[in-house]
Amino acid sequence: MLNRATIDLANALDHYHADSPRPGAWYYWLILIPDKLGAIGLLLGDALDPAVRARLEASLIHQLKLMRLSGANAAWEARNHAYLALLQGDSQRLARAADRIFGTVRYSSDGGVREDFSYLFHVATCATTPWVGMNSAKLSK
Repeated sequence: MLNRATIDLANALDHYHADSPRPGAWYYWLILIPDKLGAIGLLLGDALDPAVRARLEASLIHQLKLMRLSGANAAWEARNHAYLALLQGDSQRLARAADRIFGTVRYSSDGGVREDFSYLFHVATCATTPWVGMNSAKLSK
């Protein structure tokens, strides 16, 4: 399993590095891909091949230069910075990421992080499927 994970990670890093093109939406390059790569790096920890780990960190460093997004995207972007900080043992980056996360995420009864730590993206709806979410006002009448 570890061998397969390392091979798959190395393959992903063949496509996600400083010189790779960035086709498509920014969301994948700034949020989704760093999220997955950072989590994989943390989960594999010391079992990760040092050369692959170096490539992983270089890829994340290249993409995660500034925290520039807003709203929920800011919290997710900062989470990726936190992953990189944990991978590198960088307490200053981790503190900046935490400040950004807690400056964006709030406790609320109508949105954000609720007291039970569930998360509402915009407003409370009766379901999370796209159709119901888009039509919840009509359904409530």
